[in-house]
Amino acid sequence: MGERKILLDAFKDEDLRLRRLVDDCPCGLDDRRTDEECLSLKATLGHIAYWDDFTVEFFACKLDPASNPPPPPLDFETVSANAIAAIETLTFNEVRDLYTAANEAILGFLHDRWNELSVYDRHQFWVPLQHRRQHRLMLEKTLVALKAVLQQGEGEA
Repeated sequence: MGERKILLDAFKDEDLRLRRLVDDCPCGLDDRRTDEECLSLKATLGHIAYWDDFTVEFFACKLDPASNPPPPPLDFETVSANAIAAIETLTFNEVRDLYTAANEAILGFLHDRWNELSVYDRHQFWVPLQHRRQHRLMLEKTLVALKAVLQQGEGEA
């Protein structure tokens, strides 16, 4: 099995796992978080969408000899905070649509342009996959904690 297929399958698996979290999230919890360190479901989807879009744009420009790829951001924390702030004005459905489009873009790019990438650049696509997995795992913990608080509140009512 080739590296591209393995990577595409891994992205699809992460997408499926993340979509299950979306589907299983109780109404009203999509924008809540347990503390300042964690992201809400909505913010997580928007954050992943932003960085997946950045990755596709960066490598598409890198492959285009007439284009200059955008430089990687030097301050990831500020760029991430700005991206999350920008999605706060959107509805959950709008953010979910952005995530869906970004997911399709990264899968399409890997499918269509894999052979144009250098070995080094191919390896770099494991980074957004690991990034996505890390945020999904953190989100799972957040949603478990939020559901527990919700159930505790219902028990007290």
